Amino acid sequence: MAGFFWSPVGHRLAALVRGGPGELRWLVSDDDRFERLEPFQPGAGWAREVLPFFEQYAHSHAVWSPDATSLVAVAHGASGAPEALVQSAQPPFTSERVPGARLAWWAAG
Repeated sequence: MAGFFWSPVGHRLAALVRGGPGELRWLVSDDDRFERLEPFQPGAGWAREVLPFFEQYAHSHAVWSPDATSLVAVAHGASGAPEALVQSAQPPFTSERVPGARLAWWAAG
């Protein structure tokens, strides 16, 4: 496991787990249900600066949206450039990519 983050109201847990070689994926727990989101390659800044210290970031930086419906991380895009990856943590589990991001967090709601 690379890290875990509680949702803003503490009823959901998102864990970053291995998704394949060089990949991570969010595993979202809500009571007895687990959902595995699409795997991604973490961006270099995230892999170097955030994940080794996730305990500190989990208390001060939000990977969960304020309404606990989406997660954000920095990933490598198809071209290898960093981008913010916003993944829905509930059906229909969509993803949105925002090019050019090296670090990404949600603002407090």
